[in-house]
Amino acid sequence: MVENSLGWLGDPPAPLRSLVESRAERVARQTDPERWPVVAVPARIARSYGVPSERAEALLDGCRLFFLSADVIDDAQDGDLPVGMMWPQAINAGNAFLFGAMAAFAASAPGAPVANEIGRAGLALTSGQAMDLASSWQRPMSETEVLSSVRQKSGASMQLYTRMAALAAEQNHDIVDLWGELGGIWGTMTQLRSDLLDLADPQSRDLRNRKATLPIAYALERYPAATHEALQAPDPLPLLTLLRSCGALAFVDLAIDGMVLEIEGLLGQIPLPEASRVEFSALIRQASPSVVI
Repeated sequence: MVENSLGWLGDPPAPLRSLVESRAERVARQTDPERWPVVAVPARIARSYGVPSERAEALLDGCRLFFLSADVIDDAQDGDLPVGMMWPQAINAGNAFLFGAMAAFAASAPGAPVANEIGRAGLALTSGQAMDLASSWQRPMSETEVLSSVRQKSGASMQLYTRMAALAAEQNHDIVDLWGELGGIWGTMTQLRSDLLDLADPQSRDLRNRKATLPIAYALERYPAATHEALQAPDPLPLLTLLRSCGALAFVDLAIDGMVLEIEGLLGQIPLPEASRVEFSALIRQASPSVVI
């Protein structure tokens, strides 16, 4: 469970401890570890290579904590923090999660260049987030820019998790790179699917924050007047109708399908037991069905 990962944070003072525990519990309630790519993919990598259980658990703790770090800081930047949590405390909690992730990853792969791995992922993540924060309905990014932002943000995080899993399994440089490339595409695919599902949510965070995610960027580039009109509607139905009719949803769905094929192609290049390959194929497919909204 996510809350059990907090031991890597040491013994924080009561205000910080309360904050990080509440955040961890919130994520734990919302995620299924068997389906959540943040832990499901590295867990399967670790099992495939027989990583010792103590190191495997440290690996998954590192993945959870790095996710929590990025998640709470992202919510602070987007104005999505729960009532009672102020952004300075959220940023501090994010830093605590990050340093805890570094300790956990170091325990999972002794001798691996953990600081370099986290540094590279963190710089890519912040670059992607900077692009995301700069974009809105009034200043949308192009489709290429949106994809670049998602690859740097969600793709870089997932790439870190898969690379660290391969390092924990003591794989050679080429295999680590293959797992990293696979993870980057997987993270991008997962975020695009999440953005589609968010649009169908009556409490859509992206619509509330006026985010120009890929389907909206697609529509704004081709039908700016109609899209802006739909975006002003009090409910998401006119927007969803437009996105469906103009091909924006199908465009993103097709992009996701292409990424599934890329992931499967990379998986075919990695030596794995057949049972593990079957597990990965099932996980890829369950994470990326055609989205109908």
